[in-house]
Amino acid sequence: MRLLIILGLFVSLAAAETVPLRVVCTTTIISDIVKQVGGTRVQVVSLLKPGVDPHTFQPSPDDVSVIASARVVVVNGLGYEEWIEQLIKQAGMPRDRVVVATTGIEPMTAGAHRHDGHAHGSDQDPHAWHDAKNGMRYAANIRDALITADPAGEKDYSAWTELYQAQLRVMDAWIRKQVATIPPERRVLVTSHDALSYFARSYGLEVVPVEGIATGQEPNPARFSELIATLRKRGIPAVFVENSASPRTVERLGLEAGARLGGVLLADSLDTAGRLGDSYLGLFMHNTRVIVGALQ
Repeated sequence: MRLLIILGLFVSLAAAETVPLRVVCTTTIISDIVKQVGGTRVQVVSLLKPGVDPHTFQPSPDDVSVIASARVVVVNGLGYEEWIEQLIKQAGMPRDRVVVATTGIEPMTAGAHRHDGHAHGSDQDPHAWHDAKNGMRYAANIRDALITADPAGEKDYSAWTELYQAQLRVMDAWIRKQVATIPPERRVLVTSHDALSYFARSYGLEVVPVEGIATGQEPNPARFSELIATLRKRGIPAVFVENSASPRTVERLGLEAGARLGGVLLADSLDTAGRLGDSYLGLFMHNTRVIVGALQ
């Protein structure tokens, strides 16, 4: 009996020492990176669910409670989650427990990699995760934050991050190899909104977004006519919709310009569980396959 009591106490103490660190993230993409870096030492909650558009997301009172329950909150930053500051304030979350995953990344100017040169003033483009090298920075920033919150896990977090960054380096090289198979004149991405400029800059494509840096910014008739003329003149074979944006405008553009629908890209959200794009690495694989398959 005494032995059983001692064993029971040992198990209880071991369980207490391995209570996972509760981390609340704004998006599904950041949540997956935290899972890879944090492994079994973290419990991850995403405020947004797969397929939800962060640009139009409306927080609920329950989201305040979710944030208040966190030891660490991870946000993308660069003005991406305009709604998060109010939630953090209402939850009484200390600023030193809020991690900006894009810290140290040089942001692109919105519209900077568009072929037509139409930029959006000095607005920053927040979609930095679409470059796998930036994803390595996200992982490093998250690793450092988790170590600060849970110093006992430093070796684990460092090892998991090293492995994950190695996977991202392999993915980066694979994407370059795949994009190189597209004829140079066809390396043009016509997408729902201006979300893939980091991908385009890193992997050698041009972006022709139908909408602006945020969804819901539909082009005026003159701009729409200009887009049709551009697609026809350049013989762009396909246009792409996004999983978290309305497809209507892009579908109409493709129909009028004689371009087929190339597929659905994952821009602001991971795919639903069980599909190829339900992880950050899977997002790259899904998008690359869709793009290359449609433009070759």
